[in-house]
Amino acid sequence: MKKAAPYLYSFVFAAALAGLCYFLSENLPMSLSLFALALFAVAFLVVPMLQRKQVKERKRKECFRFVSSFIVSLSLTGSLDKSFEGAASDAQGEFKEVLSGIEDFDVKGRIQYLDSYFESESYSMFLSLYGLYEEQGGDLLDLSRELMDELTRIEESADAMEKNGYMNLREFIMTWILSLGVVGFLRFGLANFYESLVKNALYLGALAVFFAFFLFAICFYFHTYAGKPSLSSLYPKKSKEDSREKD
Repeated sequence: MKKAAPYLYSFVFAAALAGLCYFLSENLPMSLSLFALALFAVAFLVVPMLQRKQVKERKRKECFRFVSSFIVSLSLTGSLDKSFEGAASDAQGEFKEVLSGIEDFDVKGRIQYLDSYFESESYSMFLSLYGLYEEQGGDLLDLSRELMDELTRIEESADAMEKNGYMNLREFIMTWILSLGVVGFLRFGLANFYESLVKNALYLGALAVFFAFFLFAICFYFHTYAGKPSLSSLYPKKSKEDSREKD
């Protein structure tokens, strides 16, 4: 039921928009076309974008908690097994399922495998530091200090952007609710001309353009909203040329 909820909301949204269109135009073909277009736009464009964003945000937080906990625990205990168990102890959902699927791997293999799950440049850097720690020894916490500072900075920046994103989303929704309300009141404001308006091609065309622009604005906004930088984009991968220059 939880998985179906976004699509149920999409259906309700499309039906409400089509109902408003029919209320303003009494044109059934245009209203049904708007219903189909709105349902497609929200259910098959907006919902997947938001779901991908949710997954990226969840993995970003999981990566931060796992890496931080593992580094601190290994520095204190020196035990690879205990450090991994402690870092993975609060795993839930997909992360927990992934960990269950690699229980037969040794700890080093599990740590390496998680690189394909997190898909994060920061996790790849953690693996490089861990490999250096295995080869040369020393204090992993000290070796990873810069990475930990950067992870913390990225986490704080991403949380701040997420908060701003929610505020902008609320403003966007309120703006369009007011716009739709104003358009809805046209029927009452132009009541004396309503019968002739619904037969006027220019009026119907203007309504069609308005609703089409509304759907375009929704898709474009959520494309931008869901495309906010993830952990890996906040910490961009270095090119081979940059690496050669440093060498």
